[in-house]
Amino acid sequence: MIARVVLVLAFVASAGEARAQTRLFITNHVHSDQIGDLTVWQGSLVAGTLGGLLVVAPGSDEPAKILASPGGLPSNRVLSVARSPANALWAGTANRGLGRVAFQTDRGLVSVGADGSLSMRAGTPGDAETFQWIETLTGELTLLSLATQRYVRLDADAGVLRADARGPHPNRRDGVRWTWTGPADLPVPRTDANSRLAHEQLLAKRTQGRIDVYFVGDSITRRWGATDYPELLANWKENFFGWNAADFGWGADRVENILWRLENGELDGVNPKVIVILGGTNNVGGVPGGPAKVAEITRGIAGIVHVCRRKAPAATIILTAIFPRNDNMAVMAEIDAINANLARLADGATVRYLSVNDQLADKDGRLFDGMMNARDKLHPTLKGYQVWADHLKPMLRELLGPPANTDHAPPPTGDPSAGRGVPR
Repeated sequence: MIARVVLVLAFVASAGEARAQTRLFITNHVHSDQIGDLTVWQGSLVAGTLGGLLVVAPGSDEPAKILASPGGLPSNRVLSVARSPANALWAGTANRGLGRVAFQTDRGLVSVGADGSLSMRAGTPGDAETFQWIETLTGELTLLSLATQRYVRLDADAGVLRADARGPHPNRRDGVRWTWTGPADLPVPRTDANSRLAHEQLLAKRTQGRIDVYFVGDSITRRWGATDYPELLANWKENFFGWNAADFGWGADRVENILWRLENGELDGVNPKVIVILGGTNNVGGVPGGPAKVAEITRGIAGIVHVCRRKAPAATIILTAIFPRNDNMAVMAEIDAINANLARLADGATVRYLSVNDQLADKDGRLFDGMMNARDKLHPTLKGYQVWADHLKPMLRELLGPPANTDHAPPPTGDPSAGRGVPR
């Protein structure tokens, strides 16, 4: 049997300023050295194996080339890459040993010049065409050029890739990091150790106590009921004590990551009466993506609703609109478009749509004072969370009755990395 995972790799650039983004698709076939499937993207068909990459000519179904990488890549990953800012198709990789890779394209090898510029060159790979594959402690990827001894970065202003960065910067606005993501409607796991620990933590949590109200989402959801945000946790308890509410959010999750967690046990056997969903802002990000992005995120959130209904058919789902964010006002139109689509997913009975956005921001999406974290203009303050609670509680009263005098929810959990300076 072939287990197949398709992932997307995207450069993390300045959240509110980047105007370009380069993506890689990663196909990982486990327990097989055979070509098992084809992935369609931008007119090219590519299939990854442990030993290389098959590229099929668009429209002909005829194999164009097989790129060999004996021994496979680090972690047996095979890369195919989207169109770069220079409109060159990065088609695959060749293993160079010791965790080093060369990027093969339909125009030759990706080569680094003395000034850090990237171009295409024919021939066999040397140092100028070789990159060291380095994964960070938080599961991100960096690529170090052997020619310049500098890291590949996305120059968002120029819209090009360059191998001239000294390395990742603590402010995370450097364009050097690659993050593991994927199409919003395809479940994708988080690969960093901290997320894996959090998943195990949440798997255990689902078996403890009684859960009548199940919250799922990203860091906006997570922080409200987390031990590492004690002020927010106190507000959570003040609002939901007696309803047996449990928080299953996880920081930095995209829709596809939430889907994966739900598909991989975090809702199994819980049987809550109410499920509150809030996710999607990490897919929106700080750069507009147009109608295709809006449609993809909508499909992903619809997928979350579908999984919840399949695994907890008796539950009423409260689908919360993506909150406004002001790190880049240009994305507000897309948030509004996604939310309009989400409203159409509700039937008013088993799936209910809740938007509190008019209480958080004005009609143009500009946040009211004090509603969101002043630093990132994305995560709610205590005041912002209370707005959400004030709209949730009447719905919970209708569905569950008044809160009891006792609460049997599982103990709250926190970020396994809390205290190490990695906010989630």
